[in-house]
Amino acid sequence: MNLFKHREVASRFHRPLCGRSRSRLGGSSRTRNLPHAERSASAGRKRHRTAGTTVVLIALATLSFLSSCSRAGALQSVHVHDGDTLTIDGTRWRLWGVDAVELDQTCQGRAALCGVEARDHLRALITGHSVACEPRGRSYDRVVGLCRADGLDLSAAQVEAGHALDYPRYSRGEYADEQAAAHAARRGLWAGDFVTPEAWRRKRR
Repeated sequence: MNLFKHREVASRFHRPLCGRSRSRLGGSSRTRNLPHAERSASAGRKRHRTAGTTVVLIALATLSFLSSCSRAGALQSVHVHDGDTLTIDGTRWRLWGVDAVELDQTCQGRAALCGVEARDHLRALITGHSVACEPRGRSYDRVVGLCRADGLDLSAAQVEAGHALDYPRYSRGEYADEQAAAHAARRGLWAGDFVTPEAWRRKRR
């Protein structure tokens, strides 16, 4: 092999690879060859696009949060009075089809007032949720309604937890299954002896 051919072969095997690496790590060669002012302007445009994208993402996240808060009842005014009575945006509602323990009612073998437990359970059911009620009639100063917290039937939930009884005079046994489940599991009222809320009211008169 003559000297000329030797140099040609050597140049093929020893050609530097750093040019390709710089292209990946340090930007395109076209950008590197731009004058300093143009490179600065290009970098500024990239920073501007990045900042704009960040602002848009923050705005979308904020809107999503506000929407979820609205769905969770953040704009509702709800006050729970006892295990089957609540006020929503100024309207006083009584849960349809059930009779909950009275607020001052005690239950045998229980350290706490079972009426307070019933109220607190109803409060926990609606916290963070949107509540909607369908009118079914009236009871004194209250509208009787089928109330749901994001779809959950509050009457059914109170009976199933043992904090209210099915009221067949009005419900026609709508919540008999939930009451049977609470009784079998000895939840709430069913954990000990008790008088019905209706009998408790008669005794207190």
